[in-house]
Amino acid sequence: MSDDLISKPPTGLLEIGKFYLVPCLRASEKPPIYALKGEWVPVLLPEHEDAEIIGIPDRHFHLDFRFLSNRQNERASIAYAVERQSKTGYGFDSGITYKRKKMMRESPAPNLYFVASWFKTLQARYKDSCLVNMRCPHRGIDLSGCRPISGVITCPAHGLKWDAETGESRQL
Repeated sequence: MSDDLISKPPTGLLEIGKFYLVPCLRASEKPPIYALKGEWVPVLLPEHEDAEIIGIPDRHFHLDFRFLSNRQNERASIAYAVERQSKTGYGFDSGITYKRKKMMRESPAPNLYFVASWFKTLQARYKDSCLVNMRCPHRGIDLSGCRPISGVITCPAHGLKWDAETGESRQL
């Protein structure tokens, strides 16, 4: 299989250790701290902004921690969102390209979102929501590839939690 093959994002339940075609951005001349120049970094679709709740008005993607290399994952522990070209000059010099990547882990560190100042506001906003077609109602992230843990599906973009059977909110 060619590394440059263009395809749709993976769907269905994903398995650690298997390879999938995933959306990626290529690190630019001045790459972010977790990537090397020219390295392909897996991201979640869609690109979006989160001005109203999270306070990030710039369009951005979220890292797809499931497909980061171990080195990238260690260095990206608090950099969960990436802009294509940030104000600091670090960023990416490509559009989305699908690359063959190995699934390394289920999701980011469980406590990644709980430290964010916006997390409780986000939870409150979606406490009465339900999943529709396995998409997170916040930004439409596809959750069909996320394995339930103790009956709960966690959105890899913002950390919202959903009952795997009913689709109802399971916020703290």
